[in-house]
Amino acid sequence: MNKLLLITLLLFFSELILAHGGEDPLKELAKSRNRLSTSQQVFETLKNQTDRYDNLLKQVKYLQTSIFILRNMMVKDYPHVNENMSKYKLDYMTKVDESLKSFRDTLEQMKETINE
Repeated sequence: MNKLLLITLLLFFSELILAHGGEDPLKELAKSRNRLSTSQQVFETLKNQTDRYDNLLKQVKYLQTSIFILRNMMVKDYPHVNENMSKYKLDYMTKVDESLKSFRDTLEQMKETINE
């Protein structure tokens, strides 16, 4: 259980660092989406529970990477847009950050459920 939690946290925080790399964000986003698509296709062929679990962890990693890349692109392209300027009176970056935290919490609950 502790090993799984440690792996989850490492994956989550490593994505924060990777998402800030100096690579072309569009290329990085395309790579991440392609990897996700491939992993999702492979998942259907896996029979072993451990392999399926490992594949799901990879999928989560690719999703996190894509979300962080998109978030960083939005911040870079539109740093001046705040809640007062939003058509919906919404602070987009705050909501993205809150969603990422909720995503992390959901993953932790999923792992707890799988380990029971």
